Amino acid sequence: MTHPLTTQTPAASPDQQPGANGFYFLCAPDRENIYTTHLAETTNQPTRFFQDTHTLLIECLRHPPLALVIDMATQIALGSNDIAYLYDLKMAWPVLRCKHQSDNHFAVMCLHPMQVGALSDALQAIAARDPQWIPPTAQRHYPRAGLRCRARYRLADSPWQPSNTLNISAGGLFIITYDDLPKHTRLQVELLPPDRDPVTVTGVILNTRPWEDSPDPPGVGILVSDQAACDTLATLITQDPIENVFRSQSPT
Repeated sequence: MTHPLTTQTPAASPDQQPGANGFYFLCAPDRENIYTTHLAETTNQPTRFFQDTHTLLIECLRHPPLALVIDMATQIALGSNDIAYLYDLKMAWPVLRCKHQSDNHFAVMCLHPMQVGALSDALQAIAARDPQWIPPTAQRHYPRAGLRCRARYRLADSPWQPSNTLNISAGGLFIITYDDLPKHTRLQVELLPPDRDPVTVTGVILNTRPWEDSPDPPGVGILVSDQAACDTLATLITQDPIENVFRSQSPT
């Protein structure tokens, strides 16, 4: 089915821009002072400390960082099994392991891409978007939840068309459709999650996946740039256990 087009130039996407929220540290309270003086001397970017993965994950979902730094002593204390999945998020921001080796020396290791170095050098390189420290293939800044529900969409004043979500992030969503919907088309989408009130957002098609091009479900990726709509999507996602958002990253 082909619809008449309603198009616009897409707004700058928070899902495509480098994180503007500084560096996030997962670090026990009794270890924060080890870092604070060193960070004040080595970076002019904001830094925030989190004591537990739950609070950290919610903030990453709503406001992605430039990078996530995990203090190794804190990881050991919390339990590696509960943190291991953080290293495989496949986001456009790197995740670093950090070990305090001496009074003013912190060594870090990044797995994606594989890099090692001093914390101060790594943070400066990441802030400058040095490709040696930025995941080479990942483009998403907002983690996506494999949240599936019934949905429907429409163009301008056209009739509603039935659909289903494949995944949702705080910056957009992917819906299943066999319709020919070109990029930059503006859509209104109503989400119908079970046992919850309907949620309506408006966005612009950022990418398409036709049926004939892939064995994965066909559909469109929709960019939502309005802050109120982004907050609505984030609230919808975080009504479920937040850890599941990250453990069940959808490949689409």
